[in-house]
Amino acid sequence: DAIFTVNPDNGFDDANLAALEMTGYLKDEFMSLKLESFNPGAKIPSRMRALSREFLEVEGTYEDIALLCKDGQIRVVDLSVRKVENNGKALS
Repeated sequence: DAIFTVNPDNGFDDANLAALEMTGYLKDEFMSLKLESFNPGAKIPSRMRALSREFLEVEGTYEDIALLCKDGQIRVVDLSVRKVENNGKALS
């Protein structure tokens, strides 16, 4: 499974190899991005929802979330959100 953690500033705290392979980014590229970088905007069909911060506010599982990958392709994923804390910093 692709796993990444997002900090309160919408930056990434960490990402595993599966997340990098899924999105097409190298680790240093991925870590320099913001959550909004994966939002495909208006390019998605109506049944999908674009990745946004609002999904990270409430724990749960969300289906048909569209992620914009490095190559411009849109990948549809199920998003499982959990709140964690690392060194006193709240992460999603």
